[in-house]
Amino acid sequence: MNRILFILSCIALFAFTGFTTMQASIPLKSGKVQRIDGDSREAIYATGSNGLSKYWIYDLGREWNKTEYLSGVPLKDFLIIKNDYDTLKILAVTSTVQYGDQLMISEDGGENFVDITPTFLKESSDATISHICSYMDGYASCYIPKDIFLSCTGGNAGLYHSPDFCKSWIRILEGTIDFFTTYTYEQYTMLVAGYTDENQVSHVCTSIDDGRSWETIYEKSTTYIKGIDICWADRNAMCLYGDNLFFTTTDGGLTWQENTPSVTFMDAAFKYGNINEVYAAANEEEGAALWYSADLGCSWEKVYIMPSDNIIDMHAYSYDIYCLMQSGRVYNLFHSIDGFVLRYDYESMFTTIRPLYDSWQSPYYDLQGRPVATPTRGIY
Repeated sequence: MNRILFILSCIALFAFTGFTTMQASIPLKSGKVQRIDGDSREAIYATGSNGLSKYWIYDLGREWNKTEYLSGVPLKDFLIIKNDYDTLKILAVTSTVQYGDQLMISEDGGENFVDITPTFLKESSDATISHICSYMDGYASCYIPKDIFLSCTGGNAGLYHSPDFCKSWIRILEGTIDFFTTYTYEQYTMLVAGYTDENQVSHVCTSIDDGRSWETIYEKSTTYIKGIDICWADRNAMCLYGDNLFFTTTDGGLTWQENTPSVTFMDAAFKYGNINEVYAAANEEEGAALWYSADLGCSWEKVYIMPSDNIIDMHAYSYDIYCLMQSGRVYNLFHSIDGFVLRYDYESMFTTIRPLYDSWQSPYYDLQGRPVATPTRGIY
């Protein structure tokens, strides 16, 4: 009897596995959400299993709009490149069962996309793209940057640099890259990458010459780091996060303060322009949780719960926190002196009856520049 039950269990497991692997698209396991401003226009971009979504609003408009690019194609990552003259280029990392990972480009604002997947990825049957960015990721500038960086796993794994906008690629780090990011302020640029070697030692290194030379700023064994965030106001302020760890530095990596939070953070971000205030996201049993620290990670407060969902990516901009969820929803949380409130669930505007915005108005600020969600009598 036990043997029969075992055989039936195996058949059921095989049937279930076969069903999940035959899905039309790959489940959304990685993604990105980002706010990009320009020409007094607010736009939120987010990846998803159905393409790249853009939620946008004109100057003082009261109604949100939605635009979809690469509709029906699962996306892992994207890069929006926009200059002051409203020239918009989109690099998108698609991931499908039929074609695997591809790098697509649109040079006409998303009207048309062309496959520009690097040759070193096409030559490998198991290569996948992890992340893509540039020095000007998300920032408007007077020129279109030529330096593009891309990391991949599997065959030909490593971190690659393109000095000519994806026409040619140079591998600047070999092996599996755990994470990488870029930092830009005026004429200063920096590349930061993390990897784990064969001895299970985690390394974090920086480069200020496009990856030709590297300087190690953190190194420790049996420690897995998921990512890093750099304070926009000060490149010397950084935070590393991973499995029940949160490390910070304010001197560019010369010294580190190591903290052990009660949960595992899967993403973290400095408050815009502030080296002391940090947000972090964790997926817990009750749902996705947003945490906040006012003292650079020494103490934490859970400030918001998004029930029955997991967070994939978080982006902080001024007093706003944008969250991309496993369900594909995109939330905008607002940090005021009264606490954290949910301002927008963008997708609900287009899947349900749209709310009226007759009472909409810009947030008030006190005399110290802090936003006030519920103003009372006084001067603002």
